Amino acid sequence: MRCMCHILNLIVNDGLKELDSSIKVIRNSVIFIHSSPSRLNKFREFAVLAKFSITSTVPMDVKTRWNATYKMLEVALKYRRVFERMAEEWLGPPVADDWENTKAFVHFLKNFYDATLELSASKSPTSQLIYQSLIALQVEIERKRLDDSDPTLKKVAHAMKLKFDKYWGNWDNMNPSYLLSMFWIQGIHFR
Repeated sequence: MRCMCHILNLIVNDGLKELDSSIKVIRNSVIFIHSSPSRLNKFREFAVLAKFSITSTVPMDVKTRWNATYKMLEVALKYRRVFERMAEEWLGPPVADDWENTKAFVHFLKNFYDATLELSASKSPTSQLIYQSLIALQVEIERKRLDDSDPTLKKVAHAMKLKFDKYWGNWDNMNPSYLLSMFWIQGIHFR
């Protein structure tokens, strides 16, 4: 039986592929800022002007860890004005569409990030949370997949739904003991 957090990782990675160009532009901007002490200082100067801390910075991500990419994007969104002020410093900074795609995606990914943190807990039991988390994530993916207001996020949700359904879309293909334990935890008993 596969680990739920590992499968969430696979689902989110399929979604990340759909926004690859926007994520790359923001990642490159973060790398650009971190690649030189003078650029990092310039970023911090602009951050102070925008009422952020003197130690302000955006964490670099690890391409193979979607949660690190999520944290980078989440923090980069907060510093969007600072990035825009620094746009004169480099070629190819993020444009408005990149920021809007990132904003929608970060908001969408928050549910997956929170579920991963909750289900990865090592000091408390988490099996009772699996069923609720699965349903909540499935509903969120479906909601975005059917929402015509954001075609890019709809495409992301469709890619994620395909992977979600591969692992959890058909209850007949799931390990019966896994299902029974989920029902038992939820208080549904079979005789």
